[in-house]
Amino acid sequence: MTFRKIHAAPTAFWLCMIAVVLLSVFGVIRPAADWKSEIIARRDAARIEDAKLTASVAKLKTELAALSDNHTDLLAWPAGQIGEATARVQSEISAIASRNGVAVRSVTPNIKSTDDIGTAVSFRVEAEASLDALVAFEIELDFHQPVFLVEQAVLRRLNRTGAEIGQPVVFVQWDILAPVALSTEGNL
Repeated sequence: MTFRKIHAAPTAFWLCMIAVVLLSVFGVIRPAADWKSEIIARRDAARIEDAKLTASVAKLKTELAALSDNHTDLLAWPAGQIGEATARVQSEISAIASRNGVAVRSVTPNIKSTDDIGTAVSFRVEAEASLDALVAFEIELDFHQPVFLVEQAVLRRLNRTGAEIGQPVVFVQWDILAPVALSTEGNL
C-alpha cells in the first residue's frame, strides 16, 4: 500500500497541475484575450466613424463656402443708391400685402446701418388683416429672396361692430429690415 500511495501522489499532483493550467487558460487568459479583441474592434469602429465624421465635416465646410460665395446676392437687395433700394423694397412690401389681402395703412422708411449686415433699409409697416391674410403675408415675407428681416411685430385685435367676418381682424405693426448691396457702378 505504501507503494501505491507514493505512485498515486505524483499522479494526483500532475492532474491537479493540469487542472490549474486548464482553469487559468479558460478562466482567465481566454476571457482576457476576448476582452482585448473586443476593445480592439471597438477602437477600429471608432476610428472608422471618426473618419466618416471628419469627411462629412469637410464636405459641409466646402458646401458652406460655396453657398457663401455663390448666393450672397440672394440675401441683399441690389441697388445703385440707397433711395433706389428704399423704393424697390417699399414697392415689394406693398405688392406682397396686396397679393395676400393685407390692407396697408402706412409704410415709413428709415435708413439703417448695422454692424451685423452692413447697409440696410428699415420700414415700419402698419396694416390691418384677417388672420388668414396675415399668415399668408408672413409666409411670403419669410421666404422672400432677397430677404426681409422682421425685427419686431406688434399685433392687436380690432373690434369691428357689424362686420360678419369668420376670423378676427387684427392691426399689425412690423419693423422690417432689408439688407442692401449698393453697387459702385450706379446702375443694375
